[in-house]
Amino acid sequence: MRNENSTSTPMMLQNENPEVMHLIGSQECKIKALKRQQRMIKNRESACLSRKKKKEYIASLEKQIFDLRHENRQLKVENTALKQKLNAFEEMTRTSNKFNNLNLNVNKKNTAILLAMIFMVSLNVGSLR
Repeated sequence: MRNENSTSTPMMLQNENPEVMHLIGSQECKIKALKRQQRMIKNRESACLSRKKKKEYIASLEKQIFDLRHENRQLKVENTALKQKLNAFEEMTRTSNKFNNLNLNVNKKNTAILLAMIFMVSLNVGSLR
């Protein structure tokens, strides 16, 4: 916030020689130009660093994508193998249950026949007395 009467040079310099004022103005322009140039250099460095970080970030994301795709393929292969094992186990269980049911039916029949024979023998033995 400057007053309308104030300039960038101090008050006591305004009354001095015009040549001195020109030199001071010239120095101020050089200082402004130098500061501008320094700011531009800093901005370039900052932009360069930002681009470098972005490249590194993108490279890390690409590596992560590669690793996850590889893991996904491995899991799909493992999943397929486990499904095949499960199907084989289920088939084996179904086959085993069929044989067990047949064996139980045969065992029940054999037991019934044996009990019937024992009953007949006991009746025959009872009639002999």
